[in-house]
Amino acid sequence: MPTWFSARTIVEEQSVSADIKAFQQRYARFDDAYEALKWTLARRADQLGLRSPWKGVEYRLYRQDGDPIAGTPSLIIVYYFDINEVTIVGLRAQ
Repeated sequence: MPTWFSARTIVEEQSVSADIKAFQQRYARFDDAYEALKWTLARRADQLGLRSPWKGVEYRLYRQDGDPIAGTPSLIIVYYFDINEVTIVGLRAQ
């Protein structure tokens, strides 16, 4: 299990990488929110989100609230993980 000193690798599906570029242009502080999300996922993916099994894979849905004062958007993701990696398969910002 990852700890504060060790973490899973974050992997983005190709469609997520394209969405990130669009969100970076739309939200000035998107990168700050996304980096915080990745840090949390790398260490706590197994403790977050709503679970939904599909075709033998346990997908999870997680929302990270934004901060209107700081100007960071809320992020909603769908992901799955194993002992070494977290794979983000869907991402929305609002």
